[in-house]
Amino acid sequence: MKKLFAIVLSLTLIFSTFGVRAKSVTFDEPPLFHTASLNSSAEIDKQKELKDGKLTLEFLEKISSWKELVNTTLPISDNYDNIENKEDYYSVMLIRSLTKTRRIYIYHDAKYVKATLGGINLKQIDYDRLMKKFQAIINIYNASNELQLVWESKILSENYMQVDVKSTNLIAFDYPAGIVGQQVVLKADSIYWESAWNDGSGRFGIATDDNCYIPEDHIVTVNGVAYLY
Repeated sequence: MKKLFAIVLSLTLIFSTFGVRAKSVTFDEPPLFHTASLNSSAEIDKQKELKDGKLTLEFLEKISSWKELVNTTLPISDNYDNIENKEDYYSVMLIRSLTKTRRIYIYHDAKYVKATLGGINLKQIDYDRLMKKFQAIINIYNASNELQLVWESKILSENYMQVDVKSTNLIAFDYPAGIVGQQVVLKADSIYWESAWNDGSGRFGIATDDNCYIPEDHIVTVNGVAYLY
């Protein structure tokens, strides 16, 4: 009888102690599993795969010309602000911006291309994938157009980036030959000399293969410089 009483008493103490422990638990700190979940949430966001759009790399690789790309993408982009997939949205924006050529009056109405895509949200895109798409779009343009494009991307902040595109002839316009004795490689059909008369709108010469003043290798030496003030 005493043995049975001792067992009952022991069980009573165990259950009463369990109750006290349960009531004494505090949650000043979050439970361990919750803390682990919080710590890994940022990594999960980085690692989660963003869905690709319609303008996939595979799609772009099948395009044979710039005209085909424009005719395929722009008719569906009249309301491109409504394009849900952001990689499609930014790709269409790039294509639209490259369809517009500009002219520089002081360089005899020379055509050029210059475009900036700002505010690209890094959290809405797969960065590497979008950059490959942009390069594919530039490659398609260069294969079909006389003007050749170069581009660069700039990370503006933790959340945003921008892409700048320009035609290579702008580099020559920005950095013209200006040193007597300097050797320059002339591009076909480029202006290799021009008069400073009337604010630079005087006579000029074009570098062509049949121009008797242009050597076969198109390398010439600067023998005079005129400055406009």
